[in-house]
Amino acid sequence: MAAPESTSTALPRGSRPALDDLSELITDWVRSLRSANKSPRTVIIYRDTGMAFLAFLIENGMPTVASSLTREHVEHYLVHLAERPHRRKPGQKVSPAYVSQQYRALQQLFKWLRTEGEITVDPFDRMSPPAVPEQPVPVLTEPQLSALLATCRGSTFTDRRDTAIIRSCLIPASGSPSWSASSWITSTSRWTSRM
Repeated sequence: MAAPESTSTALPRGSRPALDDLSELITDWVRSLRSANKSPRTVIIYRDTGMAFLAFLIENGMPTVASSLTREHVEHYLVHLAERPHRRKPGQKVSPAYVSQQYRALQQLFKWLRTEGEITVDPFDRMSPPAVPEQPVPVLTEPQLSALLATCRGSTFTDRRDTAIIRSCLIPASGSPSWSASSWITSTSRWTSRM
């Protein structure tokens, strides 16, 4: 994919950006988010995403005027994110879930820009979010489950309560244990019945 048209965004020293420049609009957007009583964490994520997108545009000589931004600018940013090394995990790239989070935050920015009349065409129209592969949750093995229950061995209220909590997590809502949990429950019932 070819890089979108470059437009210089360098401003003379001491001048302010245009009112329809993202550097001005992101501040307004954050104010709008706060006035809508969005959670502080959401506001931080959205603000940081908007500022990172703006920094990317400036670093790559792309336009920062809202009405000049296209789908290609957003796609270049998402590709940049997906290929960027993870800041806290050397040797790894950022996760697909992180890229998806950035996509959704930018989508909200452009939705707000359209609502405010700053843009007439939303770059996210007919754009699909990045795919996030499923990551299976590791399941405890029978020895790990036995060791976990062993930490609750005892006759105090706390020990019995903890054992009940752990066991209740192993039995699905139907009331009958799943095949993997049932064999484990049966094999461990000898020592728990003595409590």
